[in-house]
Amino acid sequence: MGRIPEYAVLIHTFDGYAFAWDGFVQGWKDSRMDFLNAGIPVYWGSDVKSPNNPPFTPIYSGKGEWSDRLKLLLKIIPSHTIFYMQEDHWPKKGIYLDFFYQIFRNLNLKRLQ
Repeated sequence: MGRIPEYAVLIHTFDGYAFAWDGFVQGWKDSRMDFLNAGIPVYWGSDVKSPNNPPFTPIYSGKGEWSDRLKLLLKIIPSHTIFYMQEDHWPKKGIYLDFFYQIFRNLNLKRLQ
């Protein structure tokens, strides 16, 4: 069994927001976020499988209420710390997760807002 990553990224969506997926993926690419190349797992968590697979690891919750789907997705991800994003928050600049993660760990925080 491989090591558990220190942190991962979850992009939480559902098929009702499929209209926003292309814009999110393009924003991700344009912002030059290189989490994937740095070995940081980035999960695309949705309720259904989609033919539109962005460059992330897909995970599926199945249908249900927003909070129930989120809880299920969080249980699937093997990391202890998860940075959460939604598909309708389109990145415009790079996000320095290593920087935020170090603050999170050094201050022993439960969450960043």
